[in-house]
Order: sequence, then structure tokens, then C-alpha cells
Amino acid sequence: MKKTLKNLIAFSFLAVLFSACEKDLYDPEYVKEKNIPSGFSWKTTQALNCSVSVSDGNSGLLHVIKIYSDSKLNLGSLLAIGSAKPGVPYSVHAEIAATIEKVYVQIISPDGREEIQSFTLDGNKINVSSGVSLKKRKTRNVAKMEVPEIIVPENFDVIISKEDNVDLIGDKTYLIPAGTTYRKGNMNLSNWTGHATLYVAGTVILQQPKGIDNLTLVVLNGGKVTFGGLNTGPAKEGSTTIYVQEGGEFVVDGNVNISNGRNIVNKGLFSVTGLFDLNNSGSFYNLGTLHVYEYKGEGKLHLTNNVTFHNGGDVIAEKMIIDSNASLFNKCGTIKIDDLYCTNNSVFENYALVIVEDDMEISGNRTFVNACQIFTDDIKLSGAHIDLLGGSLFVGEEVKSTNSSIFRLEDDALFICEEIDDAVWGLSFISQSSRTGVVKCINEMPSINPGKVNFSGNIEFVYSGYDKSKQPASCFTNGAIIVKEQTQSIEKSECNDGRGSIDNVIDTDGDGVPDNEDAFPDDPARAFVVYFPSADKWGTYAFEDLWPSEGDYDMNDLILGFNITWIINANNQVVDMIVKSIPRAVGSGMNIAVAFQLDKLQGNQIKSVSGSKLSNHLFEVGSNGCENLSHPVIPIFDDHRNVIKKITGRCFLEYGNWWRSYGRGNAGNACFF
Repeated sequence: MKKTLKNLIAFSFLAVLFSACEKDLYDPEYVKEKNIPSGFSWKTTQALNCSVSVSDGNSGLLHVIKIYSDSKLNLGSLLAIGSAKPGVPYSVHAEIAATIEKVYVQIISPDGREEIQSFTLDGNKINVSSGVSLKKRKTRNVAKMEVPEIIVPENFDVIISKEDNVDLIGDKTYLIPAGTTYRKGNMNLSNWTGHATLYVAGTVILQQPKGIDNLTLVVLNGGKVTFGGLNTGPAKEGSTTIYVQEGGEFVVDGNVNISNGRNIVNKGLFSVTGLFDLNNSGSFYNLGTLHVYEYKGEGKLHLTNNVTFHNGGDVIAEKMIIDSNASLFNKCGTIKIDDLYCTNNSVFENYALVIVEDDMEISGNRTFVNACQIFTDDIKLSGAHIDLLGGSLFVGEEVKSTNSSIFRLEDDALFICEEIDDAVWGLSFISQSSRTGVVKCINEMPSINPGKVNFSGNIEFVYSGYDKSKQPASCFTNGAIIVKEQTQSIEKSECNDGRGSIDNVIDTDGDGVPDNEDAFPDDPARAFVVYFPSADKWGTYAFEDLWPSEGDYDMNDLILGFNITWIINANNQVVDMIVKSIPRAVGSGMNIAVAFQLDKLQGNQIKSVSGSKLSNHLFEVGSNGCENLSHPVIPIFDDHRNVIKKITGRCFLEYGNWWRSYGRGNAGNACFF
């Protein structure tokens, strides 16, 4: 028997405590002295109650409804997904994070027409008569980057196997072999007599800032290098200063300044905590993961003075600044940053995915090109020129513009914003292409006049608040038009995921959900996927082992990370539920078991459970893998010692834990209904 999503989102975790002896450790009178404010609430969630109704549609296909916590409508902010048809609304009752203040409801009609409505959460039920949706995004593949390569010799001039002081000089090759840790000696990387190369297969930990001159540092697979800071001096022109192989790690706990035409290649993990400054020519080739963390107000990636950055991997940073003739080419990777600033004759070209969580500011740039997907919050423009190539998608929240900024749209380019600021001035959308480009403004925009916003060429401007009597025709020239609902279909591309398409509906499995919105287009029993807390985030349970008494309220007796996936059919019924868990720490002196309960189901409604780690028969599970009590209880593990291990000789680790997990994803459950 299947139950709707609303009956499964409300579930609870149970932590079962047992001792190695027979003593009952529960003492309801035990309360450690503490100071808890009166009326303090531990609740970190709030209820989302929403009903979405649709009226149009006679094709037999379903409207797809999606609810997001972010206006950029990315997968990480997806809260709920389902279907609706005339007379049968989509209803959801879910627990979401208490910090969410606003939700965005999307309804996609079977022919691809879409609408977005936003709602401020106030505890009341949300009733919607139209809405919108979004599929998981793809990235565009482009030509492979031409990356400098390093040859690893079979023999080395010097093998460094002891922590002695060492000067890397001349044109010699040096190796720190696997299994060797170098941290106590003094390693001089300032080579003035040639160009040496240091290969690291082991571990190097130098807590002080280091300077690299005529030297190449190669971190091999399995190697790790940690510096307390880094700067570069003179070197052979065009030489590679740092080369991180796949499986290697280069970590800097401090500021980094790379200058003098140096090249860096990263195919592994390159991590900086502080300011990462690339300047004075040179190139950075990223095919792995580059992570720039904030520390004491510093946490930005700064590209300046003719530097070139090529990305084919993942870049994560608090802030990115590109100025003074610097260039960034995101060829086939993902860039996720809080703020982006492009100015002073800079070049920014995106052929894959860029996510800017807060502000994107573009001014005085030489080139800004989007060929695939950009998602941002506020867009602030001043004298900016932005090219949207054919089939690309650019989504923002609020657009602000001064000093004549221009968007140039090619065939089937799509630009979507929530609003255009009332103070906007000199903003133009132009197209010289044969196929229509579409610009959508979802909520608000100023009264259109030629000084504020202009449209020229083969562009359809879609504005839900369109009033023909208030829109001067002089703002729309050379074929540009304004409409209340989209009439020109944008051809589906690998970058826009069909968001602008309003025709050519295909439903391969016949479940009523169009293929471009069906996560399982060949499976009529499955259609949608939704996550909690989200696709790319984990929740955390902090447990007090003396519950239900107050105990000492330190909440460190069990720390458990979790992520939940629901797979839903076209009738909004849950088919599969996947619970991933990560035991992060145990501070209790008791042995701990963990399970979760589905509060609104009976045990016979669970078909099967897999993935439980059971060893001592604490749980009396039936043939379907769960305890069939008044409500089904799904065990995760029955003894924490089977999934985490004690670090002997220490009470606390560097993170303050008594116990440490073996690794991520060491426990998981799948339930089938």
C-alpha cells in the first residue's frame, strides 16, 4: 500500500540506549545545573502547508509543481515536487527549516509554459492557482583544455626520507616518498642556481609561510602538502610552480600570492584559507577542486593583471574578483561563490555552470559571455556588456543598472529575473539573431520608458504585469514585442533544460509527466525525487542520552548527520525512501542504537528495508526489515561500536569528539513501499 508524501515527511528519529551490563542508567531526577531561558524552543523547523490548483489542460498530461526556498530555483533549494491536473490539486504538508522566510512555487504546464509565484511564510496555508518547476541541470561539454603536463621520472637525484634541513638547489629532482612525513626540518624552497623539482608522495607540513622561487612542486597521487602561507618570486618564464595530481592535496592555511608569470595545475584538491591572489600574468588550470575559505575577513579569489584562469573542475569561494585585464574561462566545470565582481577590462566566459549566491557586479568589462547556465541573486550593472549565446540560461533575482548596460541575446537565449529595480537607467536588451530570444520579468519592474529599459530586435519580453496602455511603443523596436504570457517557444538545450519550451511534449512511460520533467522517463512507477534537508546538504541530530529527562543538556552524546531522499510517482505517492546517515561523534558512556519511526504508517505498509547494520538482536525486525509496532520502526544500527571507533589514549579529538566515524556514508537505509 502506498501513502502520499504528506504522510511520510513527518517522521522521527529514535536513539535507543543500552548498557553492557544490566544496570538501568535512566534517572529522571538527574538534572545538571544549567541556565536555559524561559520559553526557549529547540525547534528548528516550521510547517509548510501548500495546495496548488490548475485549471487548464486537456491533453491528459500532468502539470508539474515544484516548491523552492530560493528564487534561483536550483536543485539544492528544492523543498517539494509533485503533480496536479484540473480538479486534482497538488497538496503538500512538510517540515522545512525554520530559517526559510519565503518560498517560490512553480507550475509547469504540459506544453512547457511556466509561471513563478513567491510567498512569505506566516504560518498560514498557501493556496496557489498557478505555479512553476525546474529540472536538474546539465552542463555543456566543450573542447578539452590544453593543460601543461609534468613528467614524473623513474629515478630521483635526492630521496628525502628524514626530517633534516634541506636546500632544494640547482636542477635536481627531489622526492619525499609515500609513508614519509616531513614537518620538523627546515626546507628552503628559494632556489637561485637553477630550477629544481620537488615530488611529494608522502606528507609535508610546514606551518610557516613559504616562498617559492626557481622550483616546481609536484604533489603526487596520495601526497599532501600543507603550508602556513605562500608567495612566489623569480622563475623560469612560463614554468609550472605547483602541480597537484589527481588524488593529491595542496593546503595553505594563510594568504597566497602567486605572481611573476607562474602557472599552476590542479587535478586534485587545492585549498586556501585566506586571500588567494593571482597576479602579473601566469595561468591557473583547475580540473579538480579549488576551495577558498574565509579567515579573519579574507576569503576571496582575486584574479588581476593579465592572469588567466581555466576551470574544468569545481571552484568554491566566498568572493571572486576579476579585474585589470584578467580572464576567467569556465569551460566545463562548476563555480559556486557568494559574490562576483568583474571590472576594469576583465574577461568572463562561462560554458558550464556558475552559481552566485548573493551579488554579481559587472562594470567596465571587456567581455562577459554566458554560453550555458548562470544563477545569481542581485545583478548590479554599470557600463556592462553581456552576451547570452544560443540556448543559454541566465537567472537572477533583481536587476540594477546604471550607465548604459547591454544584454545581447543570440538564438533561443533565455534571461529570467524576478524584478527590475525602479531606479534602473540605460538598460538595453538587443538581438540580431533569426530566432527569438526571450526575456522574462516575473514580479515587478518600473514603468517602461526609453530612458530606463529598451528592447530591440528579435526579442519577446514576457511581463505578467503588462498593461498595453502604459507601455510606450518607442521602447520596443526592430521587431521586439512585449506580452503577458510567453508565445515564442525556446528550443530545449542541454543548458536551459526546456524552461522556455512550450511545445513538443513527450511522455515515454505514459505516466502523465512530460519526459523533460520526469526524473524516471522510462519508469511509469516513478516520476519525482525530493530531498531533506536538500539534495546537497545534510541535517544533524544532537542527542541527549538521559532523554526524556533533561539531563545535562550538552547534546553531545550522539551526533548524527542525515540526508533523506523520497522517490515519488506521478500520483504524488512515495515509492522509495532512502535515509543516509553519518555517525559523526559519540560522547556517551553507554552503547547507543539508532532507528527512525514513520509516525503515520502501519508496519504492514512497508514492503522491505535494506541497509540496516544489526548485530545483537536489540530490534525485533520482521521479514520486511522493520519493527512492526504501532508504527514501523526502521533500525539504522544497533551498536555504535560497529560503525565508529574509539580513538585510544585521548578523551577529545581536535573537533571535541570522543569518537570519530570511519568515513562518510557508512550507514544507510532504503525503504520500499
